[in-house]
Amino acid sequence: MSKEKQSKEQNEMATKKKYAVLALVVLLAVIGIAMNNSSEKETVVVPSKSEVTENVAEEKLIEEPTIARIDITTPLVNADEPQFEVYVDNSEEPEKQAEWMLKSNVQGNTIEKNANNINIMIKILNDGELTIGLRGPWKRDANGKMIERWVKFVSLKINNEEILSEPTSVWCFKPYKYTIITKAGDKINISAQWTTDEK
Repeated sequence: MSKEKQSKEQNEMATKKKYAVLALVVLLAVIGIAMNNSSEKETVVVPSKSEVTENVAEEKLIEEPTIARIDITTPLVNADEPQFEVYVDNSEEPEKQAEWMLKSNVQGNTIEKNANNINIMIKILNDGELTIGLRGPWKRDANGKMIERWVKFVSLKINNEEILSEPTSVWCFKPYKYTIITKAGDKINISAQWTTDEK
């Protein structure tokens, strides 16, 4: 074989190697772009401070039960005759009236729940005035002194209408009260959500 022919074959072989290397580079580039596109879909978005705060509040509602209290009262009419019936969380039995309320010249119910939400249905038996009081739990220390257990109500809906314009902090002796005029035969649906308030 002549040197000229051998040199030509070597040049052809070198050219083929260059094309193979080029094809490999192009293939790797395509794979890299595809992987980059898929990783872009998995990009982590850093939430804003307000989103983090909202998420923390939601987690507290779900993960950290808190005792809250709701008083439902009407001016005293007849201690032996309820003016309304209260049903909690789809119960078929109405709650019993709170006898201690009679000393304050009102009658009605106190509901305390260790959770983060509640649903209440009230059947009005006689025309009147109904007051919903949001409170923290009744708690005393070993010396009989009231303990301030603050609760933050984040929602109070009456017949699906939001009553609170902003989260509202309460404790047993600093309640939030809302009063409505009622008619016999009315059904009032109340839903509330709350969380612990660090005060």
